[in-house]
Amino acid sequence: VLEAAEYEDSYGDPERATYLLDQADSAPGLSLKHRWLRALISARHCVRRRRYAEAKELLSEFALTDSTSPGLGVARLVDVAHLAMATGDPEAASTAEFARRTAQRQRAHRSRRVADLLVGYGASNEELSTAIISVGTQFPWHLTYLADLLVRRTGEVNPQALDLIHNAMRMHPGRWQHALRLQLDASTGLSRLGTGRLLESIGDTTDIPRLRAAGRSMNRVPGSSELGRGLTRRLAPRVLIQDLGRISVRVGLVTVPGTNIRRRVLALLALLLTRPDFSCSRDQVLDALWPELGPALAANSLNQTIYFMRRVFEVDFKDDLSPGYVHHESEVVWLDQELVSSTSATCSQMIRQMAPDPTPEHVETLSTAYSGRFALDFEYEDWAGSFRDWLHASYLQIVEHALAADLGGGHFDRGIRVARRALEVDATAESIEVSLLRLYRASGAHAAAAEQYAHYASRLREELDVEPPRLELL
Repeated sequence: VLEAAEYEDSYGDPERATYLLDQADSAPGLSLKHRWLRALISARHCVRRRRYAEAKELLSEFALTDSTSPGLGVARLVDVAHLAMATGDPEAASTAEFARRTAQRQRAHRSRRVADLLVGYGASNEELSTAIISVGTQFPWHLTYLADLLVRRTGEVNPQALDLIHNAMRMHPGRWQHALRLQLDASTGLSRLGTGRLLESIGDTTDIPRLRAAGRSMNRVPGSSELGRGLTRRLAPRVLIQDLGRISVRVGLVTVPGTNIRRRVLALLALLLTRPDFSCSRDQVLDALWPELGPALAANSLNQTIYFMRRVFEVDFKDDLSPGYVHHESEVVWLDQELVSSTSATCSQMIRQMAPDPTPEHVETLSTAYSGRFALDFEYEDWAGSFRDWLHASYLQIVEHALAADLGGGHFDRGIRVARRALEVDATAESIEVSLLRLYRASGAHAAAAEQYAHYASRLREELDVEPPRLELL
């Protein structure tokens, strides 16, 4: 339990370390060595939380007991130097140097490398950078071990040393988050902004309000107003709008059916999705959705609709903490394409990027993605019609070309698979059905061809009132 507590406090989840130390305290009959170890781990635990008086008392108690473990003795010297550096003790540099020499003499390499960093920390910016590079290149976890100190001087080291600190932060984010949060509360001005940006690079959702509040408190520091916004966007759940067929909205792992969304909100969402960049001018939106209202009433309806749309994506929407799924600025309404995507946009992008003679793999990918006509919830709205018709016609044209190629090249199974998917989307696509009949016949699936022909003939007679050609002629 003590080893686990030491690991969590040094490299893992500092909050769990507290729990584990409490667990160790409840264990009966700890040996003397275990009590020494408990005192050292608790002293580090206190130093890292800036509870320096408690740490000093624990290290003093340990010094009063004769230790038969040289390793624990060296570790204590390093911890004393750590405390001295953290508190700005005038003797900190000599204390760290003594700890380093002792560790070197006893070949306690782990303690010696930590002492190297402590000696560098107590010296110039250049010497600190050199120590970080020397140790952190091969042993980045030692940087994490002293994260509570290094976060105080990240703005003073050279770029190579700072890169190594970033690498250590990525390896052990929980430990660095804890250190950076404490430093953010303790620092001011440009130093606080630099600390905030480091926390922004590895923080979690609990850090967003903390960083935004810190940014507001530094209103005279250039760049502080955006502090936390990058983290907000990085951690924001991505939105996928399933808009082929009936519309639904998936926010992260939660799917909201279109029937649970206000009709005007769903309409505005679908309207924006018909545009290549998910944006419309304010007047275009008003003309499409509220043509019967006067300008003032229509503008008020738009504002209310955007209010409710934002809460589809974020139930507890707060402007200052929002990643910005929906924007309404400078007479333009748009969805952020980094955060919001749609199945129709994915298909239209594939269609636009396809070569004149697309590969079978590209056709199959499109065939799988295109699952129905765009936004059937608004089948009779003029603003949806042109996009829906273009997307559907483009899809059918690509499929027809691919089926002809598969029939001519003898790839009957692949062609049948693509044709079936196309008819599931559009059962009235006569040319696709004829191609499927030909593929069945060419592959030797005569029973399937006969069954498909019966469906084809019945539809021609009932819907078009024409007599179909014989199967052999097809």
